Amino acid sequence: MKYSWLAFSFVWSTALAHERVSPLSISMELGNRALIVARYEVPPGEEAAALHEQFDQDGSGSLEHREKERLRGYLSKKLQDSLEVAVNDRRAWLRGGKSVLEIVGGAGRIVLVRQFSSRRLSWQAGENLVQVSVRSRNPRSMTPVEVRTTASGLRLGDGFHGGEASDGAPLTFTVRGSRDRT
Repeated sequence: MKYSWLAFSFVWSTALAHERVSPLSISMELGNRALIVARYEVPPGEEAAALHEQFDQDGSGSLEHREKERLRGYLSKKLQDSLEVAVNDRRAWLRGGKSVLEIVGGAGRIVLVRQFSSRRLSWQAGENLVQVSVRSRNPRSMTPVEVRTTASGLRLGDGFHGGEASDGAPLTFTVRGSRDRT
């Protein structure tokens, strides 16, 4: 996966921020691997202020480079722990990649964009069942998560291009494989 894809997705997801209900959105490309860009936003308010206070170790009122890196690591782990992809009931192990953290306006909005990739996926000839699950410990985050999906060398079922997933209600769709992929 190239960094430019992450940068493009960051710009794309930032442009859609005003339409967003859930703090999390996912863009996924399926092929030999699952390539995922996840965007997590903490809007201005109590939660963002609490994070700023928690990670502002020197009490300066702004986050220094090392403090931002700790916040980025914390949010990245939280994001990785909340996302799961399965193909034909086999969980795809997701490896975290590059991430970008943006803080807008002091203790304002916090945006983390992180890319993930899976190990090689095995597609059967014919129908394959894909599930995207999200979990959250925060009841406020239980709103549906937007998932946009594309496929490379595969065909998404019935013109599918995305949908919503939420706690306890994974997004489920089919992908048609043209041959076995290992």
